Amino acid sequence: TKNSLVSVFPQIVSRLFILHMIFPLVEPQHFGIFMATICWAVTEVTRFTFYTLKELNLFTVSNPLAQLIGHMRYNSFIFLYPIGVSGELICCFKAW
Repeated sequence: TKNSLVSVFPQIVSRLFILHMIFPLVEPQHFGIFMATICWAVTEVTRFTFYTLKELNLFTVSNPLAQLIGHMRYNSFIFLYPIGVSGELICCFKAW
């Protein structure tokens, strides 16, 4: 999708900061890392599956899988965002 660099850049930089500056300071098995990375993974898999279905013209009303992926693409943030941010903040606190 077409997004503004102003909105995308801080998201990418913040994730890279957490990944390279905070996570190394936290023990690898910490549940905060698990929370954040699982949310990141689910978000990215859902997003790229959605875009792939759109590019292949498989995103139709009669395709229930595509409809489910579309629903997840636009609604999973409701629970993934707070869980992911909580995991990141827990790791920041633990690294401090």
